Amino acid sequence: MLANLQYTGCTVNFKSTTVSYKVHDRVQNPQEEWQIVPNTQEAIIDMETFLRVQEIRSHRRRHTSTGRTSIFTSKMFCGDCGSKMYFCAAKSVPEDREFFRCSEYKENKGSCSIHYIRESVVRQAVTKTVKKVVKYVTEFEPVFLYLYAKKHSEDMLINIRETKSRTQQARKRIEELDRLIMRVYEDHALGNLSESRYSMMATNYEAEQAKLREQIEADESALANAEKSTINLRAFLKAIRQCTDFEELDEKTVNTLISKIEVFKKERIDGKYHIPIKIHFTAVGIINIPDEKEILSIMEEIRNNPKLLKTA
Repeated sequence: MLANLQYTGCTVNFKSTTVSYKVHDRVQNPQEEWQIVPNTQEAIIDMETFLRVQEIRSHRRRHTSTGRTSIFTSKMFCGDCGSKMYFCAAKSVPEDREFFRCSEYKENKGSCSIHYIRESVVRQAVTKTVKKVVKYVTEFEPVFLYLYAKKHSEDMLINIRETKSRTQQARKRIEELDRLIMRVYEDHALGNLSESRYSMMATNYEAEQAKLREQIEADESALANAEKSTINLRAFLKAIRQCTDFEELDEKTVNTLISKIEVFKKERIDGKYHIPIKIHFTAVGIINIPDEKEILSIMEEIRNNPKLLKTA
C-alpha cells in the first residue's frame, strides 16, 4: 500500500505526536494510526510504468562468476516446493548448457529433490508459448476477455463505490471516537466520571477504533488490488499487441508479459523424460488456449451475454 502511495504523491498526517500538552517531546505513532491523503501531488509517471518497475525491483538477481545472467532470472520457481530456482553458469560451462536449479536442492541434503532445466530449454518453451498466446489474444481478443471475465468474476463483483463509502464512514467514526475519548478523559480529570467508568468507556472506544482501522486497511487493500488488476490487464494487452512480429524474447518482453515460471520434477512418458513447465502471465495467470470448437461456442455465448464481456 505504501508503495502505491509513493506513486500518488500522498500527504501523511499524524506520524508523530507529543507526550502531552505540557510535555512537548515528540513520539512516533504506529503506522496504522497515520492518516494518509493520496493524490495530493501530480504523478510524474503513469501508474502502469510505476507498478511494473516496483515488481521488477522486488526481485533480486544473483550474480554468477562469469557475470552472465538470464532474462528469466527472478521468474523461475520450483513447482514442487515453491522455492526460487538459481541460474547457474561457470567458465567451464558453455552458454548453451547453462541451467536453473532449485535453491532448496543441496546435493541431496536439502528439502527438495533436484530440479534441473537448461536455460536454452526454458527460452525455447517460453518463446513457443508466448507466440501461441500472442496469436490467440490478437486474433480472438473478445474470447480472451470473456474467459478472463468469467474466471475473475468473483473479484469483479467487488463494489468499489460501496467500499469507498464504507471507508469514508469508518474514518469519520474514528475521528468521532477521538473526540469522545478526549471528552471522557476531561470528565474523569474533573472528577465527573469514576475511574472504573472511565476505564470501561475508554477501552470500548479504543477497541472500536482498532476494529475500524482493520476494516479500512482491508478495504483499501481490496481497492488497490482491484485497481492493480485492471491496470495490469491493460498493460498486458498493450504489450501483446506490440509483440505480433517478435522472433526472439528480450528482457523487457519477459518482464512485461510473465510473472512466474514454474518447473516441476521430470516425468517419464513413453520412454522419454519430460519436464513440466507452467508459465504464469502478468495479471491473467496461466492461459489455456481453447480449440476451434470451443472458440466458436464461446463466441456464441458472447452474442447471448455481451454484458459480461464489458466487465473485463
